[in-house]
Amino acid sequence: RALSLLRRLCDLYPGSTGCRRGLAEMLARTGRGEEAAAVYRALADRWPLSASWPRKLGDVLRREDLRRAVEAYRESLDRDPGQLSLHRYVARLEGEPDDFAKPWEIEVRDLIPGSPGRREYPKAPAVCLLDLMVTRFRPDGSSEDVVHQAYKILDEKGVEAFGRMNAAGETLEVRTITKDGRIFEPIAATGSSYNMPALEPGAVVEIRYRTGTRRSPRAFDTGAFYFADPDFDNAVLLSRWVILLPKGFSAAFLTRNFHGKHEVTSEGDHVVHVFTVERSPRTEREPFMPPADEILPWITVLRNRPFADLNAVYAERLWRGLAPTPRIREEARKVLAGVEGVTARARALYEHVSEIVTGGTSFGGPTATLIEKAGDRFDLFASLLLAAGIPFEPAMACPNRGLDVDFEIVSPSFFTRRCLRIDPGDGPPIWVFEGSRHDPFGRIPDAFRDSPVFVTGLAAGRIETLPAGDAHPRGVVTTGRILLGDGTSPPVVEIRSEDRTDAGYAVKESLRGYDADDRRQRISSWIARRFTGPVLRSFDFPGVEVRGTPSVMTARAELPHYVRPEGDHAKIGLGLLRLNLESRYVGKPTRIHPMILRDRTDLTDRMEIDLGDRRRILSLPEGHTALGPLGSYSLSIERKGNRILIRRAVRFHRARLTPDEYRDFIPWVKAIDEAESRKILLAVR
Repeated sequence: RALSLLRRLCDLYPGSTGCRRGLAEMLARTGRGEEAAAVYRALADRWPLSASWPRKLGDVLRREDLRRAVEAYRESLDRDPGQLSLHRYVARLEGEPDDFAKPWEIEVRDLIPGSPGRREYPKAPAVCLLDLMVTRFRPDGSSEDVVHQAYKILDEKGVEAFGRMNAAGETLEVRTITKDGRIFEPIAATGSSYNMPALEPGAVVEIRYRTGTRRSPRAFDTGAFYFADPDFDNAVLLSRWVILLPKGFSAAFLTRNFHGKHEVTSEGDHVVHVFTVERSPRTEREPFMPPADEILPWITVLRNRPFADLNAVYAERLWRGLAPTPRIREEARKVLAGVEGVTARARALYEHVSEIVTGGTSFGGPTATLIEKAGDRFDLFASLLLAAGIPFEPAMACPNRGLDVDFEIVSPSFFTRRCLRIDPGDGPPIWVFEGSRHDPFGRIPDAFRDSPVFVTGLAAGRIETLPAGDAHPRGVVTTGRILLGDGTSPPVVEIRSEDRTDAGYAVKESLRGYDADDRRQRISSWIARRFTGPVLRSFDFPGVEVRGTPSVMTARAELPHYVRPEGDHAKIGLGLLRLNLESRYVGKPTRIHPMILRDRTDLTDRMEIDLGDRRRILSLPEGHTALGPLGSYSLSIERKGNRILIRRAVRFHRARLTPDEYRDFIPWVKAIDEAESRKILLAVR
């Protein structure tokens, strides 16, 4: 009866592949293999570009006719050559195991005698005896890798580090070779993770596995193969990448810092490239050191894409699901009633979305976000713009002016943040980024100012440069007043801080969920970083519910430990949140690697100290002004009658220092820290 119903469904819905697949599966389960094969053959003929139907046909035929099954599998591979596991399966069925890496394999036991140990590498937990990868490309751009690695353990940290070995693909071999040459296989496994036995200093762990990757026929990038340890833990004695390229295959090698051997031979249908580096030293770790790509030898194989290809990648991602529904059109009509001008209409929609969408999760597109008041504000805003006929183009922005990007390899990963380019028609474009619902309309995040942006189009994309600034001020501005009083009660500070950074806008959303105790704790911690033992008396987060404005904190606190008596005089601090640059950036007097600093600091402080009538100034510390690799720093301390006015301006940006420049950088930051630690000397009248 089930088969009869399935056949009837197939007759009623001749275009349904699901009905025919169900019929074929039922026929196969009930022993009617030839009938099931006939259904799959009909599907394969009807859908000549699909590789799944010939493969399912082979699965059915395999039980009865191996020759016909192999023919079906090969038809599937002709339609989709990137099915690497099916390639290997067919090779096994035909009795020809596909061990393409065998000619380049190395016996690890031959590498152990005379290999270095703790004396040569006193800081390393292990030494890599072998890091071998053999990669075979197919004409469609798919590839298979056989990876073979072996590590000699040097100490107990190495025992812990290699207690579990992980195979990233199909495991071919995994074992421990003890100091006396005995071989132990893993005692337990969880998936492709193995608990290694008989580990001790001097033992060697070895793993060999196979993996594969589909590639686009037009562009691909294998990713970097490092001829050293990219984690900077161990030295590598023998590192080799063997690459088998089909003859006539169009690909390029991009190399960095490579000074090893490159041998090229011809083997059958392949051109073989063998890259070898011997005795790569262990890389010493340092804070703020460059990434592995910059300092280690590596190679990637790529078939590069033109920038024009990125348009299809981004456009498909950014335009998907934006088509406005009647519900979206009605919402746009209501919001824009009586609003004129492109900029004003776009702003009205942006502020409406920011107001109503307060949740971050939705299971649908823009319409679902609108109804549920939760989900992707960016897509809802774009859909409303479409409904309103406001001209815009989706775009993807690259951070940090593209300084961290190697544009030699064109990749969708260059551009990381969604934004919209709105054309007002009578002025420069307006850029709207996805972000916090408290972000002002048209604010460009700090990391993306003056940076490349890829603007998508329905036909072609283009690259523009984002403005270096906009109408919204940046940085953190703090103003405060310290009242010393008459000495009968503790000094009091009244302080206000306005955070105009990306984090400052984003924090307002989290503050909505804070209760009074949470908010008090946040303020108390902030004041305690400026003063010792403050006693908070009052605080506020004014405008926390107002969208489009920076985060603001105000507080009033007593400072019982601010005035420090010393004999017949007293000392007070400057009341600044100290930068402590030396503890952040200076670890040792010299460096091996360049120093890369990615922090941005934009601070404006104005602190007024009211001395009252009972105290007078004995001495004021000098201010400090500095220009250096991080940017500019200015600290001034002035007497204004019975008041002291302290101003500080910090404008630090990204920087890169050579080891020689680092030596000059140390006194530069120490001078700033010393200036901020100085005290004001007072006398009591």
